[in-house]
Amino acid sequence: MAMQFSSQRLKVAGMASSMIGGRPDNQDSWGYGDTPLGFLLVVCDGMGGGPGGKLASQTVVNEILRSMIGSSSQMSPVDALKRAVAQAEQALDNIMQANAALRGMGSTLVAVLVSEQSAHVAHLGDSRCYRISQNKVAFRTDDHSLVGELVRNKAMTEEQARLSPQSNVITRALGNTNNHVAQISEVSFMQGDRFVLCTDGVWGVMPHEQLVQRFTAPVSIADLVVRLSEEVDRIGHSEGGHFDNHTIAVLETNMNSKLQEKMNRTIKIIIGVLALMLLISVLFNLAGNKGDNSQITVLQSQISGLQAELDKQNSRNSDLEGYKLRYEQLTRERSGSYSLELDWLMRKNDSLNNVIIELEQRISALQDQIVNQQENGTTNHDSKVTKDKEEKPVTQVKGKSFAYARMTAKECVKAMLVELETMRDAKSKKMAEVTSTKTRSKDIIENLMIQLDQKTSRKYEEKIAGMRRILNAPDGACLNADLPDKQGYYRSTRAGIRDIQVLIGKTQEIQKDLK
Repeated sequence: MAMQFSSQRLKVAGMASSMIGGRPDNQDSWGYGDTPLGFLLVVCDGMGGGPGGKLASQTVVNEILRSMIGSSSQMSPVDALKRAVAQAEQALDNIMQANAALRGMGSTLVAVLVSEQSAHVAHLGDSRCYRISQNKVAFRTDDHSLVGELVRNKAMTEEQARLSPQSNVITRALGNTNNHVAQISEVSFMQGDRFVLCTDGVWGVMPHEQLVQRFTAPVSIADLVVRLSEEVDRIGHSEGGHFDNHTIAVLETNMNSKLQEKMNRTIKIIIGVLALMLLISVLFNLAGNKGDNSQITVLQSQISGLQAELDKQNSRNSDLEGYKLRYEQLTRERSGSYSLELDWLMRKNDSLNNVIIELEQRISALQDQIVNQQENGTTNHDSKVTKDKEEKPVTQVKGKSFAYARMTAKECVKAMLVELETMRDAKSKKMAEVTSTKTRSKDIIENLMIQLDQKTSRKYEEKIAGMRRILNAPDGACLNADLPDKQGYYRSTRAGIRDIQVLIGKTQEIQKDLK
């Protein structure tokens, strides 16, 4: 059901609607309120399933509002928002520490704080904020998601990202991600502008161009919110009924911000052309009426400078058109499924990681040689290191020594299984010891993967690349430690054990094939 809201201090008002969609419960939450720093509108999308998702989103909304309402008018909006986000993160952490069943819950966040000076938009995750000005999108947040990164790096189109099965992989959020830092942007606004906040349940149901058409349509706020909510429901039911919760909140400003919008390049060029025409007109008038050669010379010099700048701007515009055409060409050439795009990027990443690890191994080997020389009383000028030692260095990884160059492929696989089991079974009454053990084993496994790849002539390259992605997953599952058990021991999380078991299974497959 749609709900209207307004500020008691500023000339802003709006409407919001949050609907359950095709899910058993609504994990979206939203809220608003006047604060000492302006009017605040917040929208959150819970993650974690069941009651955890709803509790997470509602907790974040409540904590953000509570913190901002209690802030000082002397604080900067950016500092106040950062503090509010940190307090919301701490509140989620406290809940998860008190209840192990809720561990893993999280929430996206998008909030807009409007004051007479400007608007500040803070967000984490893929809940979005659009600023609509003069029936055009003047600002939009960037999604903190895996596919969002691909779109920004031109490896995927907006539509491919929307339809990707990995579109819900979030890289920044409150709660169950490693990155809890909000991205905060300051934007200007004019009378009649609208800030549209929405969850992925809204923007994910239709192509972006169609969504923008809905946002920029010349209709009232009530019509926009109600019609779009009904359309999202209708589309969801027509496609099977298993669609997401969807929340949209629209805030309209009835005043101009003191912060003025920066002049874009096109406007600057137009002004430059007008200034050039004006100077030419003045030049002719001076030449006809006074014939003052010195003034004409000065003006001609100024015109030459402006003309050069204008030519430079036109050249940049030409370059931009070329870049645009090149981008469209690359998009067509690399069009395809998300998995192909991701595999391509991951292979590139794996190649770079391989080079880095190989260099680290060489550095470590050289350091070992230096230590051996110092212990034997030799120097670089009087080296007695044997050829065998030079070709077969022993590399030490945080307390464990491995003669990687001497190991066979079978020995690499056997050592990988030992280290994977060490990661899976790590336990201690100190969390730092558990994570340290896991990190040490992870480093060894990655070195062993490089050696295995080389010793098998890259026969298992694709399988090893997939294993490395699991080992270095964004959620850090393989390295995470759960809350202490009744005996006070920290152990691997269930998600971590699951991922490590997958790695063990894949390693055993390689081991069986090598036999």
